Amino acid sequence: MTDTSPAAELTAAAFQLRNPFHGSGLNVGIDPDLAVPLARLLDCVAVELTDAGGFAAGAVDGPLSDRDHNNWSAALAVARQILGTQP
Repeated sequence: MTDTSPAAELTAAAFQLRNPFHGSGLNVGIDPDLAVPLARLLDCVAVELTDAGGFAAGAVDGPLSDRDHNNWSAALAVARQILGTQP
C-alpha cells in the first residue's frame, strides 16, 4: 500500500528535487541552486507534520495554530505542484 499522507507527499517532492536525473520529469522549473534548500524545507515540514500527528491534530504542547496550518498547507501546495498532483 502506498502512503498518501501529506508528510509522504512532502518527502516525495523533496526526493524529486534532490534527484539529479529529474530534469524534464519535474512539473515545474526550479533553479538547481534553489532545489536543495527547498527539499530541506519540505523535509522539515514533513517531520513537523508527523510529529504533530497531521493537519487535524493539535501539536504536542497545544492546539494547532493558524500559522502552522497555513505554513503546512503552503508547503503541501508546493509539493503537489512539484509532483504534478495539484488538484
